[in-house]
Amino acid sequence: MGAPRVAGTRATVPFMTPWEALRERFLFTGGEAVERRDEWLTTYRARYPAPLPAGYLDLLDTFGPGTFVGFLHVVPPHRLATYGDRMRSVAVAGGVGDPAPWWDRKMVFARTDNGDALMWDIGGGDAVEILCDGEEELEPFAGSFEAFVRTCADGKLGGEPVVRPWFTPARRSQYVRLRFQGDRLPHAAAMDAWCEQQGQALGVVLLDRGDSTEEGGAPWCTRVLHVPGADAVVHVQGVGGRNCWWDVHASGAAGFPERDVRELVTSGGELGWPESAGAAFDTAERDVHDPGY
Repeated sequence: MGAPRVAGTRATVPFMTPWEALRERFLFTGGEAVERRDEWLTTYRARYPAPLPAGYLDLLDTFGPGTFVGFLHVVPPHRLATYGDRMRSVAVAGGVGDPAPWWDRKMVFARTDNGDALMWDIGGGDAVEILCDGEEELEPFAGSFEAFVRTCADGKLGGEPVVRPWFTPARRSQYVRLRFQGDRLPHAAAMDAWCEQQGQALGVVLLDRGDSTEEGGAPWCTRVLHVPGADAVVHVQGVGGRNCWWDVHASGAAGFPERDVRELVTSGGELGWPESAGAAFDTAERDVHDPGY
């Protein structure tokens, strides 16, 4: 039996702000974050007089710059720029057409792997808009930065909801890539069996999965895994058919060893995965907080 409760009192539940509750929905991966908040803000304020939205500052304080579900990249403050400044910076590469009236009113703070740009209006407010790649007109994306992060947490970024939303803080990372060809079919059932085996042996957590069929009938499978022991995110994808290939790339904390990925790849050998003999590894250390966006 527990200690008797004092009359007139009741148990209390720790209070969480909406932003803290949002943070709890994400699995954080990828090692130590790069944190130079004051320096970044000083650089921004030297370039632009417009104040930063409160929602963006909440996003910065709660998550920092980094990547949501491996797809949407939030830049640090020193990388903020209006859409007009971004377009003028690339104009020398071949021209960008006539500027629209809104170009210098919109501050770009994130991009997707599809080339879409997310931005806010420097005139005020927390609304987030999106300019899809190849389009010329802005569209509403979220009514606030909190709603923007909630969309990321719900996995509604351009496809089916993810299995588990994750966030990778900007950090210096070791990046390992393996690609090889074989004559075995990386079909969904075999890939799922391999992922399940990794979960039992290494505690690997499935973050996302996707299956489709390419033109001509070749199956395409992709799985995203978190390896807690190495604090790494591993993307596994494969295409079956006559020209079967399998591709793995992983990123984690600095010093993440190549052998961890090699062992991860080959440990499902009895399931029919190709051996790593002859496979080419591309290993490099990347400063992920400054990947060029």
